[in-house]
Amino acid sequence: SQPQQGKLSGVMIHALCLLIGLQLAGTALAKLAGLPIPGPVLGLMFLLVWLVAGGRRPAGLDAAADGFIRYLPLLFVPAAVGLVQYLDLLSEKGGLLFVVVVLSTLAGLLVSVVVFSAVAARASPPDSTERR
Repeated sequence: SQPQQGKLSGVMIHALCLLIGLQLAGTALAKLAGLPIPGPVLGLMFLLVWLVAGGRRPAGLDAAADGFIRYLPLLFVPAAVGLVQYLDLLSEKGGLLFVVVVLSTLAGLLVSVVVFSAVAARASPPDSTERR
């Protein structure tokens, strides 16, 4: 069991190095090109392009991603602490903020439905039942 554990750790380290390398490449591109997109987002886009293009998926990538997802809720703690710092502003403008969030969410959903309907209408073959 111990040799298997060591092998898994080495595989995960390889996958983590790949993820960090892609993040570094994305950050470098964002800084050098002056792009408004965060480097880690560009790094994930590089990973997506690589995987979609048929690049070899590292063996430990699933385990590394599961490890990140397992601790993802910890990233919400600083955001909650930041909200506590602005309780007076939230009590003053909280209702307006709630209305804006609800309306913008509904607008996003509406746009998504319209775009999906347009793409589905273009992509679907003509209905054969309409022919006589």
